Amino acid sequence: DTITPRLVEMLKVPNRRAMEEMLEQHGSALSDVRRQFIERTIAGEWLRQLAPKPKPVTHDQMLVYYKAHEAEYDFPSQATWEELMVRFDRCNGDRNAAWKQISEMGNEVWQRVAANPKLRGAAFGEVAKARSHGITAGEGGTHKLTNRGALRSSEIDTALFSLQVGQLSNVIETEQGFHIVRVLERQEAGRTPFTDAQADIRKILEAEAKKDGSGEELKKLRDKSRIWTVFDGEFRGSDIARLSGQGQLK
Repeated sequence: DTITPRLVEMLKVPNRRAMEEMLEQHGSALSDVRRQFIERTIAGEWLRQLAPKPKPVTHDQMLVYYKAHEAEYDFPSQATWEELMVRFDRCNGDRNAAWKQISEMGNEVWQRVAANPKLRGAAFGEVAKARSHGITAGEGGTHKLTNRGALRSSEIDTALFSLQVGQLSNVIETEQGFHIVRVLERQEAGRTPFTDAQADIRKILEAEAKKDGSGEELKKLRDKSRIWTVFDGEFRGSDIARLSGQGQLK
């Protein structure tokens, strides 16, 4: 029996017994629910087979979609960067002590790089791991792609999108403390080209076509079907909306 466990999961009850008790409270039986589930599954598969296969999405259709949704493919300037930080609250509010620590960290990076330029990235990361108070200190102070304007600090944001790549900033002061940042990589604002967005657009249009096709086929089946109930007698599926609106269906 593979249906009962699926019903238990769908009804969000702990077990079969709990499901049977819930159904009894609503005047139903497990056998009725199982039958309805099977009928609905068969009907869904039948509908899927009857629904016409969507026509292949053309290049022109994808291009029209892209032009109509261009704003969705715009992206802001982004930067990958690294940070050294000394928090004021970690220095008991002593700004002089905080300034001394951030200066020492900056100087240590400079000295290591001057001694061996090949250690530029490693030097910054090692100092950050050892002494920085930044939230990414454990990862060497590295921050992944950050959108322009996404940071709380406008001073750091300005530095990230004005410094040359690889250049150490001067000491930057924020409400939390002192910072030194360096941009590792920067991507200017732009728009994802159609050629890169094409695959995703095709999937979107194919899904829409499949949904529309199934909906149209379901409407045709409903309109052609004949329905009988003990309360209302026989009527066509196409009359459901009209009779409901007139309050004639019981």
